[in-house]
Amino acid sequence: PKDDEGRADHEALQRLRPAHVVGLYGGLTSTIPRLYAIAGLYKKLGILVVAGGQHFVGENIREALSSGIDIVVVGEGEETVRDLLAAIAEGRDYSGMAGIAFMRDGQVVQNRMREPLTDFDKLPVPDFSLLRYARLSLYPVGWTRGCCMKCEFCTVKGEVRCPAPEYVIEQITSLVERKNARNFFVVDDLFGQNRLETLRLCRFLRDYQKAINVRLNINVQIRLDKARDTELLTAMREA
Repeated sequence: PKDDEGRADHEALQRLRPAHVVGLYGGLTSTIPRLYAIAGLYKKLGILVVAGGQHFVGENIREALSSGIDIVVVGEGEETVRDLLAAIAEGRDYSGMAGIAFMRDGQVVQNRMREPLTDFDKLPVPDFSLLRYARLSLYPVGWTRGCCMKCEFCTVKGEVRCPAPEYVIEQITSLVERKNARNFFVVDDLFGQNRLETLRLCRFLRDYQKAINVRLNINVQIRLDKARDTELLTAMREA
């Protein structure tokens, strides 16, 4: 269902499949006005609204909690969202839970941060079959977290952490086999930060496509100075 502007009609979606909790992702600041509009809609319907993403740091957290969002997940969300939803479902108090911020008596309460994830192998591969109404032609694939650069316009900074290339391959192969996917976007802010692991990933991709006799289209974001690295460019082309 779509509204008059061709966007998702959230009131219609709520009538079709009522939600008890709504989660919104604010990865880019340019998306935040629309995110707040959707949050306000669900807030009026009495639905608990949870939001997270790279935008929500510093004063942006207070702004979010004053714009229809009940709980902000601060930092990486996999473990926090799991624990939060379990507490809500079981009727348990979550006010002391690590990794969240909320309003209490007009004041922002921000609990302690969780430690950054390091054991990525325990994370499940994203299940895109759960996207009931979305029609994707380009599938996002996550790999590295953090960025070795310190660009003043970006909040993605810090130690670079990533699972083994095998985890990325598992994401791609599951989509090829379950969704007949052919087009992928590796969402890392800077592809190739870990050069040796990137070479391994490219060679895995090359060998996988040869094995199934299918060509995949893979998009990445990378710095121009990587154009001096002939071995890396060759591996990327083969992938």
